[in-house]
Amino acid sequence: MDTFLGGVTKHVGLLATYLMAGVENNFCHSNQAHVKMKTSNYRGTEIMALQEFKFVVKPDLAKEYPGGRRATKLDVYLLAVGATRQDNGKRLDKTLAEIAGRFS
Repeated sequence: MDTFLGGVTKHVGLLATYLMAGVENNFCHSNQAHVKMKTSNYRGTEIMALQEFKFVVKPDLAKEYPGGRRATKLDVYLLAVGATRQDNGKRLDKTLAEIAGRFS
């Protein structure tokens, strides 16, 4: 009971305050960063966590990633959310769910 009441921080330490650094550390520097796994999408393509992090966060636009994928910088999607139509000037705002639905 003392262990339970002592809380999780007693066993694993304080929570990370730098979220992105923690995510990068897990995906790029952990024991699992270079372990190949099969995706549930992309026809079971073999990937590594390190590759996926780079694909999303720091993509090489000239590189073809596993599964024949080409990366797009996240800024492109962020700009598209607030874009306006050229023909009538109306905003193209969509919810994240609407945007995600177009790519699934």
